[in-house]
Amino acid sequence: MFQQVLAGALLLIFLADATAQLQPQARPLLELRAGDRVAFLGEEVFGPEREHGFLEQMLTAEAGGAAVTFRHLSLTNGLLASYQPTVVFLHLTPEKFLPGAEAVLSFSNRMETLVSMVQTQAAAQARFVLLGPLPLERRPAPQPDPGPENTTRAGYEQTLKQVSAAHRMTFVSLLDALRYEFSNPKQRPTTNGARLNAAGSRQVAVALAGPLLGWPSLNWRLSLEPDGAVQAGCHGQTVTKMQRTDQMISFTLLADKVANTPCMLRFKSLPPGRHALKIDGRIVQEATALEWQRALTFTTGPMFEAAEQLRLAIVRKNALLGEGTASEIHAPQARIHQLARPVPHQFELVPVADSRPKP
Repeated sequence: MFQQVLAGALLLIFLADATAQLQPQARPLLELRAGDRVAFLGEEVFGPEREHGFLEQMLTAEAGGAAVTFRHLSLTNGLLASYQPTVVFLHLTPEKFLPGAEAVLSFSNRMETLVSMVQTQAAAQARFVLLGPLPLERRPAPQPDPGPENTTRAGYEQTLKQVSAAHRMTFVSLLDALRYEFSNPKQRPTTNGARLNAAGSRQVAVALAGPLLGWPSLNWRLSLEPDGAVQAGCHGQTVTKMQRTDQMISFTLLADKVANTPCMLRFKSLPPGRHALKIDGRIVQEATALEWQRALTFTTGPMFEAAEQLRLAIVRKNALLGEGTASEIHAPQARIHQLARPVPHQFELVPVADSRPKP
């Protein structure tokens, strides 16, 4: 069931016109370095993230197995100064978004104090990412319209933008990034209109991966010419050991990162009929020659299972830290770094035998 939730969220967020994938990749706002220590501060977003691990999985995949560590910390437990983070994610919001200039000013003064405190406890030259407020989810009647409060939250967001600029932080607007998903939810992103569930935590991670990491909407895109050459404009993978005959196409593919975002594959000039895509010997998708010619997006198979293994290893590590057993995470952390390194996969496209009933 959980895999179905993930697949639905992925398709909802990532399906895009194939031509859009040919646009230049955005320049990332955050670049992780070997040895970075990343801290997450703010319970509303990072409490669910600690339980589900979607953002940390994407950041770990971006690091590609480099020695980057992640911790979920509190402003009050005294661990921030000892951890000395080099990258800090902050999501700081009031308990209630009260309307009016006086309330916003009081919030601004409090944020200045908190941000200054965090900066003094972080490592020298630490990089900061400040997140804006989450939008409220639109729920069926008789639940109230979230529009008025989201408008109030936009006023608080302007204050956070000013704080971010004053302290030379990277700012990401969650109101802008998630407005549509929270206003027209096909999968509910919260448990009660505010508390993020797995789908909502996944949507936050996706919303951050684009601007922060420069991720395109597809993990990789591959279009093969009739002679087996890779079409210009493809990205995110390296193809080797290409073989093409009248009956089969096979090659080895190494993705740039272990990500659970969709992949797009296109084959040109196939013989008429249905063709099955195998990855590591397992069929992951069947389609007609015309459908493969148009390009297909898929979200299942060994590559996605590897990304899910990485996420689950992160969740287990976070659970150990939550239990106060930091001394026991060396092996889980080493496993995470291992899982974050991409491995090659064998791809095959073969004809599907005619299975129609005989007359």
